[in-house]
Amino acid sequence: MHDVPLNNLPLMPSVLNLVQDEQQTIIDLLIDEDLRCFQGHFDDAPVVAGVVQLDWAVLFAQQHFFPKSKVGKVGSLKFQKLMLPKMKVQLVINKISDTKFSFKYSADDANFSSAKVEMI
Repeated sequence: MHDVPLNNLPLMPSVLNLVQDEQQTIIDLLIDEDLRCFQGHFDDAPVVAGVVQLDWAVLFAQQHFFPKSKVGKVGSLKFQKLMLPKMKVQLVINKISDTKFSFKYSADDANFSSAKVEMI
């Protein structure tokens, strides 16, 4: 993998399934082991950094609910468990208002991270 230029590595996990209505998007993701975020984080024990989890949630929220908005404020941010390569996780995005959403990554009974995000 070290012979592949970083800009050729994928940025986003694979979407396995997506269900959406007006207020909620549920996305089943596969955390592919060749994602760019694993380069240097950490070589012996790769994990998805918290900032990457937040970025993915914002990108999916922009795609599905807030196409012309950017992040204004992040609150209630919690990281509870390490997200690792090859995991299948579910991202639930709940639209709270026209400018706010919450997200949670989980798998089975484990919660990985969650937050409330205000868009501007």
